[in-house]
Amino acid sequence: MTVSIIVPMFHGKKYLDSILNQAALCAEAVAETDVELILYNDSPEEEICVKEAEYPFRVKCFHSESNSGIHGARVHGLEQAAGEYVVFLDQDDRIAPSYLKKQLECIGASDAVVCRAIHNNRLFYTNTHVFEKVITKDFMVRNRNPIISPGQVLLRKDAIPTLWKKCILQNNGADDYFLWLLMASEERTFSLNQEVLFEHVETGMNTSGNTNNMMDSEAEMIGFLRERHVFGNECEKVLMELSESLRRTHVRLLDNYKKIYDFLRCWNEKLAKGISPLAFFEENHIKRIALYGAGDFGRNIEMLLKNTDIRVCFYIDQNAEYVFSELPVYKKEEIREEADAIIITIDDKSVRSELEKIVSCPVFEPNDIWLFLDRCCEGSAAESTCFGRA
Repeated sequence: MTVSIIVPMFHGKKYLDSILNQAALCAEAVAETDVELILYNDSPEEEICVKEAEYPFRVKCFHSESNSGIHGARVHGLEQAAGEYVVFLDQDDRIAPSYLKKQLECIGASDAVVCRAIHNNRLFYTNTHVFEKVITKDFMVRNRNPIISPGQVLLRKDAIPTLWKKCILQNNGADDYFLWLLMASEERTFSLNQEVLFEHVETGMNTSGNTNNMMDSEAEMIGFLRERHVFGNECEKVLMELSESLRRTHVRLLDNYKKIYDFLRCWNEKLAKGISPLAFFEENHIKRIALYGAGDFGRNIEMLLKNTDIRVCFYIDQNAEYVFSELPVYKKEEIREEADAIIITIDDKSVRSELEKIVSCPVFEPNDIWLFLDRCCEGSAAESTCFGRA
């Protein structure tokens, strides 16, 4: 039995040692299995060389004469793969040493197996994004891609649809989703591996982080699905629903980023005017705070308050058991510490009233900080436009 780990590389030389080390650990854990690592260098101007004899697996290096894009690079790598099973691993993502062993044990008679994953210091599947409910054909076809990166998936090479290998997306971003949708249309089966074996790493260079590129790629994907009438008589209806769902997903994500941007902008505008946002905490005698929401917004506030007299002492998050943090993380009904105040970092109007019923400290929203500072600083209220204020 052979497994091929296919890694498209684009300006990826700095990740080479990590890729090789991960593959070596995985190969050692499945000594009875033949493992090959296929590196497809899609940046012609960068040379990548590997001394094959140093590793307990075969290494194949291929170099593109011109940039193929992520989908093209994966397909080119697949064409060189000898494995009965393949993994498409991104150059900056990470797999556990037991990845191949556990995935091979779990795939059974299925066409693919999906493991649990880590993303942004938290488990990707939670109480509200349930693993067993989203890795389904219905969710994939009607909502969005429930698999954060193809490295989560070990799949049988012969289960990869021919259409995916022929219809190469020119826009980077949605080729993995295209693969899952085509497999779903062919009634291919996915097993679930409950172990956390994969970590998606955000580097700022990920194609999934570029909304314009991703939306263009999804539109191109939907165009192929429509042209080939992949979903039969219901194709047009299904694709219209999917397009709308994807649009809403992007808008929701961009709204979240905008909130973080607005908060940081207001913070820096105050500092530029000689007004310290910390005055809000000082005037309200706040030294220890808790943050409701352990996502990107909360983490940004924690970073802003580092090396100040204001200490973030814990998080409150309804998916507390899925969050990795150096600070304690509690569900709101399980808070075991006291704070001088709680700052809410999510959009849910019911949270404030719910918290005020169960805690004795004041509960604030980010806008309260700017309203307070505006009242304290003559003229600043007229200039501030943060959070929808005119």
